Amino acid sequence: MVHEELDIHEVDDDVLPPGVTLLHGQYMIESYLVRGGFGVTYLARDSLERQVVIKECFPAAISCRVGDEVRPLKSEQTRQYNSILRHFLREARRLVRLDHPNIVGVHQVFEENNTAYMALD
Repeated sequence: MVHEELDIHEVDDDVLPPGVTLLHGQYMIESYLVRGGFGVTYLARDSLERQVVIKECFPAAISCRVGDEVRPLKSEQTRQYNSILRHFLREARRLVRLDHPNIVGVHQVFEENNTAYMALD
């Protein structure tokens, strides 16, 4: 498979814009930070006005955004997408149990928009 470089406009189409809320208003996206192969990271504010980082499961090679919802690009990728989503949730739940000064703290793990999120310190 040949990968082309994405320009900033293509990336912007796949990220949540500032002002979008998650978890019934618990978190509000302030800005996009960075994107990796399996996720998008945002700066956000929680309902107590604390700044947090939100990591969204977004496997770019096999998914796209339709509105706020993340979906597999093709129906035959649904199984692979669901597997990645399960791994993301498993990793997040393991991180929650860790308490170490060199490991970022996890505030919350939740599912919404047909994907999963981690709220991090």
